[in-house]
Amino acid sequence: MVYLHAAEGQGFYRIDCPIDPKPFGPHDTKLFSRRPCGADEYVGSGVAMAAWAGKANGKPGIIDSYRPEDVATLGDLLTRAADYGCLPFLEAKLRHVASRLRAEPCGVVVPIAILLLPRRPYALVGSDSVIEICSYLIEVTAAADLEAPGTPVRLVAHRETISTAVLRRTSGDDPGASEHVWTLLGCGSVGSKLALHMARTGRAPTTLIDKDTLEPHNFARHAALPIDADRQGLFYMTKTLGVSGLTEKLGRRPICYQTDALVFLHGDANRAKIAPPQTEMIVNTTGSAVVREAYAHADWADRPRLVEACLLGAGKVGFVAIEGPKGNPNASDLMAEAYNIIRADKPLAETVFSAEAEAIQIGQGCASVSFAMSDAQLSAMTASMATVVAAADRTGLPADGALHLGALGNDGVSQGWSQARVAPWIIVKPDSPIAPSARISPRVNDAIAADVANWPGVETGGVLVGRFSTIGNAFQVVDVIPAPPDSKRTAGEFVLGTEGLKAKIAQLIRASHGTLQIVGTWHSHLVASGPSGLDALTGALLASAQLAPLLLLIHTPAGYSMLTAEVLDGGLVDQRAVKAKRGF
Repeated sequence: MVYLHAAEGQGFYRIDCPIDPKPFGPHDTKLFSRRPCGADEYVGSGVAMAAWAGKANGKPGIIDSYRPEDVATLGDLLTRAADYGCLPFLEAKLRHVASRLRAEPCGVVVPIAILLLPRRPYALVGSDSVIEICSYLIEVTAAADLEAPGTPVRLVAHRETISTAVLRRTSGDDPGASEHVWTLLGCGSVGSKLALHMARTGRAPTTLIDKDTLEPHNFARHAALPIDADRQGLFYMTKTLGVSGLTEKLGRRPICYQTDALVFLHGDANRAKIAPPQTEMIVNTTGSAVVREAYAHADWADRPRLVEACLLGAGKVGFVAIEGPKGNPNASDLMAEAYNIIRADKPLAETVFSAEAEAIQIGQGCASVSFAMSDAQLSAMTASMATVVAAADRTGLPADGALHLGALGNDGVSQGWSQARVAPWIIVKPDSPIAPSARISPRVNDAIAADVANWPGVETGGVLVGRFSTIGNAFQVVDVIPAPPDSKRTAGEFVLGTEGLKAKIAQLIRASHGTLQIVGTWHSHLVASGPSGLDALTGALLASAQLAPLLLLIHTPAGYSMLTAEVLDGGLVDQRAVKAKRGF
C-alpha cells in the first residue's frame, strides 16, 4: 500500500490499498519507505493485511453481534478479531510480518493497515454485500511492536475508490448493471460534455473518434482544460486525447482514433475499430449532415444503431434521435421526420431556421471564433441530451425509433422537451443498384390507406412531401398533401388537380425553410400492377419541370410500386419502375 502522512499533532494518514494481494517475501522490508513531500508531510509505502471470518461447523461464520469501535491497543484488536472469527488469520499474518522485520529491520516508521472482514447476517445499509470492513492502523518501527499488547491502534475510516459502482450508485443508477460498449463520433464541445456526463454515471464511451486538435478558442466550451493557459499552443492535444483524459480519471480509458469518421465506413477492419464486439450504439455528435447521411445509409448489415445528438438553432434547440432496430427508421429518416415536426411548431421553426442558426451550425462550423455561445448554455442543453442517451444505455435502446427535441426558453434558463416514437418505415427497394429507393413514414402509409378506403372503386391520389437523400439515393416521404378539390377520379385513372396546390406548396417550403420539398405524387391502382404507360408519360413531364429526382408512388392491393424519373444531362429523362418488395 502507499500512504500520505501529514505530521500535524498525532498525524493524519491517507492510505491507498489496491486490491492486488501479493506475498510478503524475505527481503520485502526493503520496499518500505518514507520520504518528505512538503512541509511536515511524508509519502511512503507500507503493508495492508486482511483477515476473513473463518468457518464454523463447515459453514461460513456469521457474526450477528455488533461492537462499538473502542479498539485502542493491539490487545483490544486481537480480542475484537476473536469476536469476529478472524483471529487465526490475523495472528498468522502478524507473526509473518514480525519475522521479516526481525530478520531485516527497515529503520523507518511503517504504517500497517489491518482489515477485519466479519460476515453479517444481512447486507450492510447502502450495499449489497454482507461483508463489513472494519479498518485499523498500527505504526511499527520494529518487530516487537507487533507482539506487544499495548501497541497503540488507530481507527481508520474506509473510503471507496472511484469505480463504476460508486459513480452509478451516487448518480441514482444501478451499480450492478453491466457496462455497455459504445462509440462516440465527435469530441468537440457537445461530444466532450456528453462523454463527461456519461462517464460520471459510470457509462463512459469505449471508443472515441475525431480528427481535430484543440485550439485556444475551443476551451471556451470544451469539457477539457488546457495544459497551460499561456503555452497551450505549444502542445499538440487532440480532441480525443482531451476527452479520454477526462474519462480515464473516472475509470474508463477509451480507444482513440484521430481520423475522419467517414474512413471507418470502408472495409471490415475499419468497421471493427469503430464497432468492436458487443457495441451497443454509435453516438454521433459531429453535427455533420454528411457523417449522418453516410452512416445512416451505409451498406453495413450489422451496423450498431446510431444515436444522433446535436444542437440546432445556434445552440438553442437540443436534438436526440435514436434509430430503430436494424436502422429502421435510420438517422437520416429521423432527421426528415424532425423537420416535419419542427415546421408544424412556428416558434420552434423560427429558432431552428433563424439567420443566426443558418450562418453557423454547431459541430460543422464551431471553429469560427465569432460564433458566440456560453459554456453554461451549451452544458445545460447537453446535460439534457446526455440524460436521454444514458437512459437508452441503462434500459436498452427503444423498440422503435425515437425523437427528442428540446428548446431553450426566452429566459435563457428554462427548457421544454418533447418526445416522439417513430415506428419502422416502409421501404420500397429498387431492382437496380443505381436506382433510388423510397422510404415511407408509417404516418404517410396510414394517410394513403385512409384515402384509398375513402374512395372505393376509383383511383385516388395526392402529393408527397419529404426530401431526397443524395448520399442515400433515397426518397424520404414524411407527409402528404391531399388531392386538390378539382382532382378527377375514375376506375381507370386519377388526375391530380391544381386548385390551391401552389399556395400549399409555398406554405410548406416557407414553414420548413426548404428542408422539405415536394418529392412527387402518389395514386392508387385497383389491381396489383406496376406503372402504366400514362404513369410513365406523367413522370417524364413532371421530371422535366424540376431538377431533383421525382417519385411516382403507386398504391395497389398487393403493396407499393413506384416510378422514378430524373432529368439527365442533355434533357433526357431517366425512368425506372420498381415493384414493391414489401406489402402494407
